Amino acid sequence: DVTFSNNTANYGGGMYIYNSDPTLMDVTFSNNMAYNYYGGTSGGGMCLVDSNPTLTGVIFSGNTASSGGGMYLSESSPNLTRLTFSGNIANEGGAGFYDASSPIMTNSILWGDSASIEWDVTDEMHIQGGGTPKFNYCDIEGGTPEWLDPTGNLNTDPIFVNPAGDDYTLQAISPCIDAGIADTTGDGIDDIIDYNGSAPDMGAFEYECLEGYDVCGVCNGDGSSCNGLLLVPDEYDSIQSAIDAASEGDSVIVSAGAYYENITWPATNGIKLI
Repeated sequence: DVTFSNNTANYGGGMYIYNSDPTLMDVTFSNNMAYNYYGGTSGGGMCLVDSNPTLTGVIFSGNTASSGGGMYLSESSPNLTRLTFSGNIANEGGAGFYDASSPIMTNSILWGDSASIEWDVTDEMHIQGGGTPKFNYCDIEGGTPEWLDPTGNLNTDPIFVNPAGDDYTLQAISPCIDAGIADTTGDGIDDIIDYNGSAPDMGAFEYECLEGYDVCGVCNGDGSSCNGLLLVPDEYDSIQSAIDAASEGDSVIVSAGAYYENITWPATNGIKLI
């Protein structure tokens, strides 16, 4: 893991990216500042200009700027997955300021950031200059503007272990556990396969279940809450019978073993065989 901490610059206290598309994974930007004597600074943690990077598992905490405490985007369209924003401060856009930009943010948490100018739906973001930002399966304090047509979002305390101590892992009772989505592109194929439970979590950290998971992917569960899951052979004697009973978006979970049958795939869309 890499950490950028306690840095200062006019733009992009932690990192400034111009006309570039890097990939960053498991990186932390903490307590950085975009600052100059005259004000008008952008991107306490990161500033993007004409750039489309891919960020996965990145934390922005305690960063400060006049615009975009955590992140500032100008004419940029990054792919943002499993991000956590918390404790960032700005005049506009505590977590992010999006100017003529179209970021795609998925399975992320924006909570506990602040903006001193209150003309947005939420302190977490400020959007201007056009663009079509997408925030899906994210936990956003204050909610998401309806015109963004969000899907799967929450507006509830993620219940971090100890945010005051910069511990943004999730407690066992967090609503963000199993609240994300594996198919981040919407093409019917899971883009995220390395997760615990029945679905990916929101935020930079995947919750680790010490008690173990049941057949439904529920931590310390009893196998009685498999919504959308059809189990072979626990519930269905054959793979074909489970597929025939499946509805759009269901998953057929097949236990290890030998199965001798010819499969006819139905016309129903979105069925997953696992």
